[in-house]
Amino acid sequence: MCGIVGFLGLSADANRYPDWLRAMLGAIAHRGPDEAGYYFDERAGLGTARLSIIDLANGQQPMATADGRYWIAFNGEIFNFIELREELERLGVRFRTRCDTEVLLQALVAWDLGALAKLEGQFAFLFYDTDSGRLLFARDRWGERPLFYAASGGGYLFASEMKSMFALPFVERRLDIAAVQRVPQFYSTLPGETCFAGILALRPGHAGILQDGRIETFPYYRLPVGHCAEIGFEEAKERTFAALKESTRLRLRSDVPVGVYLSGGLDSTITTGLALELTNHPLKSFSIEFDDRRFDEGDYQRMAARFFGTEHVPLRIGVRDIAEGFSEVVRHAETVLHRTAPVPLYLLARKVREHGVKVVLTGEGSDESFLGYRIFLEARIRTQFAGMDDEQRVHVLARLYPGIAQMRGENLKRAVNFFLGTTKERVPGMFSHELRFPAGKVFSSLFAEPTNTDENTRALADIVRRIYPDFDEIGMTARAQVLEFLTKFPGYLLSSHGDRVTNAHGVEARYPFLDTRVVATAFSIPEFYRLNAEHREKYVLVEAFRDKVPPGIANRVKQPYRAPGAQCFLGPDTPERARELLRPEHLATLGLDANRVAEFLPKPWGHAPAAGQWHNDAYDLAFMSLLSLAELDDIFIRRPYAAPFNEKLLRVAVDGRGAPIGKLSGRASDF
Repeated sequence: MCGIVGFLGLSADANRYPDWLRAMLGAIAHRGPDEAGYYFDERAGLGTARLSIIDLANGQQPMATADGRYWIAFNGEIFNFIELREELERLGVRFRTRCDTEVLLQALVAWDLGALAKLEGQFAFLFYDTDSGRLLFARDRWGERPLFYAASGGGYLFASEMKSMFALPFVERRLDIAAVQRVPQFYSTLPGETCFAGILALRPGHAGILQDGRIETFPYYRLPVGHCAEIGFEEAKERTFAALKESTRLRLRSDVPVGVYLSGGLDSTITTGLALELTNHPLKSFSIEFDDRRFDEGDYQRMAARFFGTEHVPLRIGVRDIAEGFSEVVRHAETVLHRTAPVPLYLLARKVREHGVKVVLTGEGSDESFLGYRIFLEARIRTQFAGMDDEQRVHVLARLYPGIAQMRGENLKRAVNFFLGTTKERVPGMFSHELRFPAGKVFSSLFAEPTNTDENTRALADIVRRIYPDFDEIGMTARAQVLEFLTKFPGYLLSSHGDRVTNAHGVEARYPFLDTRVVATAFSIPEFYRLNAEHREKYVLVEAFRDKVPPGIANRVKQPYRAPGAQCFLGPDTPERARELLRPEHLATLGLDANRVAEFLPKPWGHAPAAGQWHNDAYDLAFMSLLSLAELDDIFIRRPYAAPFNEKLLRVAVDGRGAPIGKLSGRASDF
């Protein structure tokens, strides 16, 4: 795992490039604390901060072909690099290292864009041809690894994190207030947006080409919607088991110890069991326990750890821990955070690194493919709701929302009528998510120029249809999956919950459920094997692994990972930083309506609500979004961002304007 930076076509003296590359790399040193390197010529610069996982002694970056024509800066892992290496060797390619970086480099030389379909991994890379000046850049299918780009300085900048760009003196630092407002609605900005004006995110499954000052991006992968196989349930179970086992085997490839996150849910428990089955080494498992029992899953975590016999390391989290860590997590996440959930994961990654572990397997990606989220069941029920009688309606609503089972009289009638009002689509294609999307209205209402929820939704629909031209022809559940894979998943779960908080401590997260074969297998299994007629989510997955996990977990009702929210910042123990950031004079430059904010803040600000009172509430979302917006402004806009570059980590420093190509390691050149 690494962090990468680069630029092409800047209208500046190339003698300044080394200093700029050092500044950019200094800003993301946490992503690659083991080594650093850069290459530049009269047109371009590439840089890498390396976290060494494969072939520790070699694999320094940026890396070049033997003739020095092609250079690559690579962040991530190519899990099938051994198989690709063998294929390339049959074509006559000779290798100098054992690392996956060189395999990716040679694959791109041999197959160019065609290499992308062959890659099984999590990656973002910059691939530069010094002869033509062409830069090919790409991001993995799901968005496991980030890549940002911006037009600035007469050319284009690229980086794993936007703070690298802010390290350059000519880059404008300005929030995009419209994009900021969309975060609580979509759990992220629109695909391709960021919270900062002028900076774009390369979308998952996309690649781009920059040449002669022109940039073009395009999708190279789309979810395999509409490819359902006619198979029996037993075969579906067998395919699911086989695909996950092979995926886990590939993701255990490492020259450093691999651990697991054990949340107490089905997915991480399956991952832990497969990892133990496929390795001969002791396995460390890590988990989060909460002081607040509403959020704690410690009993299930310990059950799984005892079942497998892992060396289990729990981390206890209280509201003070979340409050104290929030600012640092916003700095790493570089986005508005409408939840505090990333903070415990940030603290857990620190614990992982303290225990000498650089790589962890986690269970993300299962719910999106195997239909584990309530939103899929909710959408199915909404399509059927108008045709049900009152008794059926109450029954299915109680299945979705357990609190409804206690409702009586007018309250119950209002709940049923509300749900009846959601059975008609407002924006074509967006039906499944139209209950979730209004969640951002309270936050947006605080601005002098609020965004419109329906307009935002139509903008999302336009983006989706450009990527999936046949979007309107696929089934409702598949459309819901597409929306999850394009919004919440890469923009929140794999970013703020994943890459940003693990890489903050030089830890690499790997996701067996995000193997291309696993996702294709899930999409090929009939929908009613995944979410069956009795409304059992991930049914085929549960049954495929029923004998491989503790019964208490196989039969467990899903509990989404949650953390205490606004309550961490309210009451007499409110951190002084939060109070300072939310003062009117600090908020005055953020496009907010002062009167609306003054009306809003006393509701949570003047008292300490009971634990969990605000979780999943629109005011909780709005409060956390407002606080994190103030953090973003303070961290990145008000203060010039700079971080020192550690010269001791420099292993590659190449002036490509005619200087010899080599390493600074004291060894003979490999180039």
